[in-house]
Amino acid sequence: MKKYSFKRVSFAYPFLVLIIFSHFSFAQSNFLPTSSELRAYNHVWRLDLQRATAALSNSKDPSSLYFAHFTEFVDLMVNEDVEQFDAYEDNFEDRLQAISKIKDKSPYRKFYLSQMHLHWSFVYMKMGHEFSSAWQLKKAFKISQQNADENPDFMPQQYNLGILQVMLGAVPEKYHWLLGLFGMKESFEEGVLRLDLAARTQHVFQYEASCVRNLVDGFMLNKREGAIQSTEKLLFRNKDFALVEFLYLSLLLKNNAAKEAHQYMQGVQSFKAPIFYYIAGEFHMQRLNFKKAILSYNAFLNSYKGLNNIKDAYYKIGLAYKLMGYDANFGKYHEKAKVSGLSRTESDKYADKQLKVAFDQNLVLLRARFLTDGGYYQLALEELKGVQLKNIVGLKNQTEYFYRKARIFHKLKNSLEAERFYRKTITHQGGNPWYFAPNACLQLGYLHVAQKDFRTAKIYFTKALAYKKHEYKNSIDNKAKSAINLLPD
Repeated sequence: MKKYSFKRVSFAYPFLVLIIFSHFSFAQSNFLPTSSELRAYNHVWRLDLQRATAALSNSKDPSSLYFAHFTEFVDLMVNEDVEQFDAYEDNFEDRLQAISKIKDKSPYRKFYLSQMHLHWSFVYMKMGHEFSSAWQLKKAFKISQQNADENPDFMPQQYNLGILQVMLGAVPEKYHWLLGLFGMKESFEEGVLRLDLAARTQHVFQYEASCVRNLVDGFMLNKREGAIQSTEKLLFRNKDFALVEFLYLSLLLKNNAAKEAHQYMQGVQSFKAPIFYYIAGEFHMQRLNFKKAILSYNAFLNSYKGLNNIKDAYYKIGLAYKLMGYDANFGKYHEKAKVSGLSRTESDKYADKQLKVAFDQNLVLLRARFLTDGGYYQLALEELKGVQLKNIVGLKNQTEYFYRKARIFHKLKNSLEAERFYRKTITHQGGNPWYFAPNACLQLGYLHVAQKDFRTAKIYFTKALAYKKHEYKNSIDNKAKSAINLLPD
């Protein structure tokens, strides 16, 4: 790849207009975002979607069509309003056709098309249309490669192709034949480099590329602290960007940082989308503040129009009541969870799996789990101090006991004890379809990477991939595959 000088750029839209016209003078004017379109783009980042739509004209210029598309894409991804799906899908197809018909050599033309196909690959996946998602991904990849080859200096396309390569690079090896069938080639490391380049170089979508780079670091590359710090800087520049708030809180959720999230959310006057109430519920559960968790989950359920996370929210309300000692409400909400929502997200899949069997979770382990997830490691360890293995009923609960101890010691940076309990987890679980052992393998891989023992790390990452049909297979497989891709030869 060509080397570029790295410069910083403000996200304020007037400056972006200056950058666009000074750096991409070869593009035709009707492909370049106007000041009103960039205002609309900023409104989307604020999740002020009505103002975003109002700022856009009914122009048939490709730039206007693209930003109208982007507004509806974000609406579907964040709010998941199934009643809007058909209308937005029609709009997507009409806009694609309109931009495709324009005969122009501007690199923005193919960039817009590849982005639109990529976005709807995400939408279709979120809505459960997996074949349609794969088909849109194929189209996006083909256009993206063509444009990147034809215009290697055009940074927005490097950003787009970087996302695609990272996505394809996370596909498990057993499905690579499908990538070949679709004419797509995975190159995870190259994709990460493209994203990094796009996040450091001046162009219209640099801020967006920076957010995606942080997302990849935090959710795929186990570089959560760096991703959080980088996202904090982005949020400092644009404090009212709700989409960046969502990314920031999601990263905190992944990084066991309930205390920091609670402090941040206390300063938020109002949530811009129902999903924020769900996130608040998660953090309250991790602080063992069950009454506030119930209020937050109910606020989410009462305002959300989608189908994802519904089952998990009802399930967690039931758990909150159980942990407070209200068994009648526990039963009521778990019955509600069984018949509500879908089982597409990993949290919903986990809830669904738990709801299909009689409740037998050890409440001390459950409290320790929430405390660990929130970053309250010493409190979690205190919870487990009085627990003896011989008093724990059931193989699954006994396995979870070892797993919880391993996670706590790992977070407390006691690598020797963490490794000992991870190994006990793997041995004790045997061939049962629980997530404890596969994640233990993943974490052992990370521990050995830190020790520069890459051979052993690869053994554990590969072993993590071998476990079948557990609740978090997609995310654990993606992380293990990404880790293997980045190991030295």
